[in-house]
Amino acid sequence: MAIVRRSQRLKQKKNYDEDEDGEAGSGTEPSSLQTEDQTSIVDDVGAASSSSSESDDNASDEDYEVAAKAVKAKKRSSSGRTSDIGRVKKKARVSKGSSTGNILGAGAGTKKEHDRYLTSLQDFKPTRLFEILSVSEDASIEEIASEWLDQYKDDRTVALKEFVNFLLNCCGSLVQVGEHDVVNNDSSNETVGEVQVMFQEQTVHEFYLYLSKTQKKRGKNKPLYDNFVEFMSKLIELANDKDMIYIEKDSEEDGEEANTVIETSPLMLDLLTWLSSFSVCKIRSLRYVATLAMYVFQDQLTELVVDLDTQVLLKLRKQLKMEQKKKRPNKKTVDKLEATIADVQSTKTVIESNIDNIVNLCFVHRFKDVDESLRSESMLHLAKWLKNHPEYFFKATYLKYFGWLLSDTSPTVRSQVLKTLSDIVSYSKKRHENMFDNSSLRQFFERFKQRILEIALKDVDLQVRLDAVQVLVEINGFRYLEHSEILSITSLIFYDHKVKVSSNAKNAKFLSAISKFFSFVEKEEVIEFLDTHDTEKTIGNMPLSKAAEVGIFMRFLIKSLSVHLRDEDPSEVTTSKKIHLLFQAAEFLQPYFTNMIEHLCQILVFDGSLSEFSDLAKVTSDDEMSDDEYEESGRQNQLLLPEDENTIIQYVTVLSGLCHGAMKAKNTPNKQELVETILSELLELFMKLNLDSSVIFSQLLSIFQLFQFEDWISVGQESSFQRIFEIIVKNFGDTAIDNEYDELKVEAFTKLLPFTEKLSINKIDNLWKQQLEKIKISLTKFLKQMSLTDGNSANEQIQTLHRLYLNKLVVLGKNYRIELHMELLELLFSKYVSQLPLLLHELSSEVLNIVDFRIFTQLVTWNLQTWYQIFEESETPSPVSRQMLDINKFVMDQLSVTVSTLHRCSSENFISKCRLQHSVLSSLLDITIASMMFAYNLSEKESEWNAVIRKEYPVYLDSPEAILEVYLYLEALYASKIGATLERGNEEDVNFNDVVYEPNHAQKDPEKQFCVYLLKLKSLVRLGLLKDEAIEKRIRLNQDVLGGLYQSIIDESIFKEAKPEGSKVQARHRQTATPESSSVPQSRETIRTQGELEPIEEFSQEEAAKGLTGSQYDPIEEGSDESQ
Repeated sequence: MAIVRRSQRLKQKKNYDEDEDGEAGSGTEPSSLQTEDQTSIVDDVGAASSSSSESDDNASDEDYEVAAKAVKAKKRSSSGRTSDIGRVKKKARVSKGSSTGNILGAGAGTKKEHDRYLTSLQDFKPTRLFEILSVSEDASIEEIASEWLDQYKDDRTVALKEFVNFLLNCCGSLVQVGEHDVVNNDSSNETVGEVQVMFQEQTVHEFYLYLSKTQKKRGKNKPLYDNFVEFMSKLIELANDKDMIYIEKDSEEDGEEANTVIETSPLMLDLLTWLSSFSVCKIRSLRYVATLAMYVFQDQLTELVVDLDTQVLLKLRKQLKMEQKKKRPNKKTVDKLEATIADVQSTKTVIESNIDNIVNLCFVHRFKDVDESLRSESMLHLAKWLKNHPEYFFKATYLKYFGWLLSDTSPTVRSQVLKTLSDIVSYSKKRHENMFDNSSLRQFFERFKQRILEIALKDVDLQVRLDAVQVLVEINGFRYLEHSEILSITSLIFYDHKVKVSSNAKNAKFLSAISKFFSFVEKEEVIEFLDTHDTEKTIGNMPLSKAAEVGIFMRFLIKSLSVHLRDEDPSEVTTSKKIHLLFQAAEFLQPYFTNMIEHLCQILVFDGSLSEFSDLAKVTSDDEMSDDEYEESGRQNQLLLPEDENTIIQYVTVLSGLCHGAMKAKNTPNKQELVETILSELLELFMKLNLDSSVIFSQLLSIFQLFQFEDWISVGQESSFQRIFEIIVKNFGDTAIDNEYDELKVEAFTKLLPFTEKLSINKIDNLWKQQLEKIKISLTKFLKQMSLTDGNSANEQIQTLHRLYLNKLVVLGKNYRIELHMELLELLFSKYVSQLPLLLHELSSEVLNIVDFRIFTQLVTWNLQTWYQIFEESETPSPVSRQMLDINKFVMDQLSVTVSTLHRCSSENFISKCRLQHSVLSSLLDITIASMMFAYNLSEKESEWNAVIRKEYPVYLDSPEAILEVYLYLEALYASKIGATLERGNEEDVNFNDVVYEPNHAQKDPEKQFCVYLLKLKSLVRLGLLKDEAIEKRIRLNQDVLGGLYQSIIDESIFKEAKPEGSKVQARHRQTATPESSSVPQSRETIRTQGELEPIEEFSQEEAAKGLTGSQYDPIEEGSDESQ
């Protein structure tokens, strides 16, 4: 047998760890090339410690050492050797900066130094290798590598000098080594040290190799990185073909026959010696180049050793076995085959020795390098080695490095590790044909699973969390995760902020990854359930398998929601929030559960009783059990079916989310078939579900508005479309609408009416107009019968008036013109509005919450808008409409009287009085501003209108004291909320000190109310309608303690900011404002608006203020281009 010896020039120190598998890299000391000076592993000058971090359970691992402060290099004794490097200065300048700056080696320097560098660069001659590989995209790399190897055979010193200088050229170094510098490998450390110091003195650096990798479009050496990698790979491949990786020697021992000894070749010793010396120097660019070269060598070596094993050794052993099985085997053939196998085995051992050397010389140090790019490269190439040579690397000994860097301080490294882990798990599945049989991988995830879960749940970088979820998706099939851990991941699909399904932002990708994980787990549970239940049963026409799929899906989704909400304050978990979370989650789940839409519809409209499935215990929607109790009870194998109103609401919300997700997605398969399925089921859903539920009704309406009338025609469902609209309009007429407590239904109708207008279908428009007339007729009858003299029934009657009539008119008035004749107006004021001051002590807080007078605002502004359009369309003067002006004047006069009457009321019910005054004044001020703007916008051709309005219908404003009183009340309310201390005037009512903000569901945002009211006052001042200097002075008194938004309104900087989308009130105020405006407008022309006069409504102004306050309090979501 041949004796295999290791090179005496490459002394290795191997200490096999008896832990784990006893493989290289576990508890071993790194092998190092022995030269005149001991190789020392040091970080960059100025780096306090290694960037990599480790968890407590990793602290005992010897391989993972946190680098201490940079070790100062010892002084070398003079060797008397001359070098082309030149005289070395004792102190070198070291550039400091960011990781990117350091890896790029970008030194700034003065202009003089920069000019000197450019001069040196012009005289500098790089190596032939660099000149070709840095610019040529179609060069034959194989031919270049072959030429270099041939050159090495002819003249080792010249070739090695060119190789080392090529590395320096890639780093942008103007320093070159001479032939005598590379003659002796024992001086490699000393030579590299001198190169390092000279390179630090270079004031400007360009790291060409790294730039060509990261800036391919802008770099001037675009092909360098790709050519570099290919060149290093081809060196090893061709060196193997030329038998230059190993050498054969005859070894004679005393008294014994000569044996053939296979050793590492001089080529490999030379390359590893110089590369290892560069890989431990202080300059990052040099370390990076050398490390990358060694890693590429390793990529190729791992492929070679596996090829030897599978292609050569396997074939030879098969031939030997066949020869030995013969009845008369040929001894010479057998001996020859055995000798050949021994030689190949020896060659394999030498190659594995080189693999082991690269791990110990480079990898075990660079995986914890201070530079994150080197740590990432280490993980990337380790994964390649693992795939190339799994028998050697696919062990816990090497997998642990991935686990350690899961705690790296750099999100880039953590992301790279997690992406690599996903690839490794995918590789393992393919390798074992989707059957898990890898104890090393199981051992790894048993140790590091919790860390991956922590990253998925809590990492500060969303991309890293996304990568962690991808790993969990891959390993879920291996049953590594407990049920509670699965729920903690699936609960991440519920995201508080709005995210668009079609977005490419990170948060959208993250939710999509969670959806994929959710679908994998759900499918496994469905299979497990069906394996233990009778699938022959049916529910209507639906087989149990489909019902089970829906029931398990809903149970799993609702349980995940409960986990998400478990740690939140119950008072903050509103119905609207739950609906948003469930709806958005369903949108992102749609790609995996599109087929669920039809089955959800069928279960929701099922006529029979779901209790017939007595053998299937049902999960109630109110599930507050712990995860352990949940598993122990066996309820994880049960279905959640729509048996009560709560579960029906959940079903409808999820159905709506799935439908929206399918319609908004760009690549929904069989989209037309899906449209037909949804539209064919929608009428039955409207007919059979409880439309009195605000959630159910609003979700069905949102599904209905996904489709245009043409979609209904295309599937032959025009009659269903008409019938659904009739149901909707009837529901509007039959339902009481409370603007304060029924936000979902109000919002649903508010969105539906513009949708109706866009349809432009007369039948549908007539349905709403008929409903509008019915409400006015019913309102007249109700007012005639209403009597508020009885205090006990007054509250109930007022609530009925608003919920059945006035609130509905307000909703319809946003899109359809409101016309109230004088008789109805007189009735409304005499029987209701004028009675309110008399009932002040009887009105409950609930009634005060719902009382508003927006109906009068809509009436007046629709009147003004109608005539404004007539003026625009007519070229001749229009006759004065005294009827319209009389109605507007009547409304303003009656509201003014009501305000004055309320102001004169006693302070016994002070808070109620202020709240009611605020409601009346909000409408009165809007009407006053709109009327004034109408008058200012009259053109010269409407001279008759101008004269009549000026003489008979002047715009005025009474009761400035009442206006100030409401301001002081709102100021006190807002100050109470934010805890501000206010300064007050001597004459102000002491009752303002008793105003306390009490948050509740019906209480509006005090800041919004306060700032909207202030905007109206500022408008009145600009229009010259509010000339009370005391009010102007008072609103400035506390501006420093009432927040930035208030301050911006006072100093009018808010009017100079960009207008938020949809903010009508700011547009109006900017239109009325002039740069030098004071209390009185300069002229009619400076006030005149350019666009149409829009209805001024309280809700539109509140929305504007909401948009303004959002920047103050709402968190800004990352990547929110489409997510918000």
